[in-house]
Amino acid sequence: SRDGTFHLDANGQIVTANGYALEPAIVVPQNAQTFTVGQDGTVSVTL
Repeated sequence: SRDGTFHLDANGQIVTANGYALEPAIVVPQNAQTFTVGQDGTVSVTL
């Protein structure tokens, strides 16, 4: 998302503010404490 707004859907998949899934799909583990998406698109998860 160009505005950088992401959240997790009911399946743990990262989606945009409008509910569109990232492509390719990225699923965050249920035991993750946080996730971040860097300016370069790198996704990091803290377990």
